[in-house]
Amino acid sequence: MKSIIRFASVSALAVALAGCATSDRQARHPTYRYVIEEHPDDRQVIFDHDGNRTYVAPPDYLRKGARILQELHIKPELAVLDTGNLWFVKQMIQEGLVPAPALIQLGTGTAYGTPTDAGHLLAMVNALPTECIWSSFAPDRMQMPWVAQSALLGGHVRVGLEDNQYLSPGVYATNAQLVANARTLLNQMGFSLMGAAQARKQLCLN
Repeated sequence: MKSIIRFASVSALAVALAGCATSDRQARHPTYRYVIEEHPDDRQVIFDHDGNRTYVAPPDYLRKGARILQELHIKPELAVLDTGNLWFVKQMIQEGLVPAPALIQLGTGTAYGTPTDAGHLLAMVNALPTECIWSSFAPDRMQMPWVAQSALLGGHVRVGLEDNQYLSPGVYATNAQLVANARTLLNQMGFSLMGAAQARKQLCLN
């Protein structure tokens, strides 16, 4: 089996598509121009949070955001941090708001979300829509064990500085080092990696 490694970086540029935004406003935004026009492989939507703020996204807000992404021809990565998120992902697919195959990221270990254990991940995997491409991640010291866990369950993998900043206790990592470690681990398990062209084909990017 071949795997896609998706890296996550806290320094990655993002397009923050708020529910009230329009494609014209986004097109005028310098971050939009940089990411969409100059660096198309960096397209992603990130909503930050900390201990003092909560990001609330009602269903209709997310539907409006999905329509904006369709207008901009951006394939969304659907972050699923609990089973309720997965339920709504299926609903948006049914409504035609998410193009096939859906790209789903199963996140564990976030505050008050899905715990980082194989049983919870397996339950979410068993509930995935039939036509999707999925990967999963866990933060901090569980990042590399989760590379193995995700691959063993038939998924792709995610590593990077957004989820873990260390190679070992007290030793800071780079994205390149984390990706190299994930590659070594997957190769030792008998998996091979897709190249960029293969990954784009599987994700139906053109």
